[in-house]
Amino acid sequence: VSAILQAMPKSVILSNHRISILTPALIGGPEFEDYSFKNIELVTRQVNRFGRGSLLHLKMDSGQVIELDGVPDNQLDRLIGFAGVVFQHF
Repeated sequence: VSAILQAMPKSVILSNHRISILTPALIGGPEFEDYSFKNIELVTRQVNRFGRGSLLHLKMDSGQVIELDGVPDNQLDRLIGFAGVVFQHF
């Protein structure tokens, strides 16, 4: 089962107002987490020591920290750059 789950990675969806994380599921519908940029204090990355992408950190204004592991470095670079531009407008 873990091999199948690894073949179905989480997806990060960006808009001008939100970051959404879509998690596929084998049974039932996918899990969808939605976060407004207004509620996000910080978007950072941590390089994975094992070389399989990086770790995305979203720190919320409530103190909650959301982590997404295995994000490809090139995609995470674009995500953090886009988030920086959006944060300038809030």
